[in-house]
Amino acid sequence: MLSVAFSILVVAVALVPPAIAQRIVDGVFVPSVREGTFTSRTTLLLSLIAGLVAANVLRAGLIFLRNNSVEVYSQRAQRDLKQRLYDHIQAQSERVLDEGDSRVVKASLAGGARPEDSEEGPSARSTLPAGRP
Repeated sequence: MLSVAFSILVVAVALVPPAIAQRIVDGVFVPSVREGTFTSRTTLLLSLIAGLVAANVLRAGLIFLRNNSVEVYSQRAQRDLKQRLYDHIQAQSERVLDEGDSRVVKASLAGGARPEDSEEGPSARSTLPAGRP
């Protein structure tokens, strides 16, 4: 939810530089060309340029915060999924884990039937050499 708020703020702040650019053109350049001198609006020009820089720095900071919050949320989700998988594997009986047939473990994780219960029967089960997990 926080990343959504940061995204909205990024879009809102992205609208500020064009507005400042309009003020620079309409409030500084056009009147200065009419008057023939740029010295009378130097303070306004410098303040608008400072506002433009500040808006871009603020936008960059918000983008950084948004990306960080998305990264934190995704890392938490990944950790939770790994923990659920680990807990599920730990809850399995030793027989399922010691049989050495990866299809049995995969089927039990998926909540499906054991390979022996399938149409293929026990002859279709792959066997691993002794001493290999």
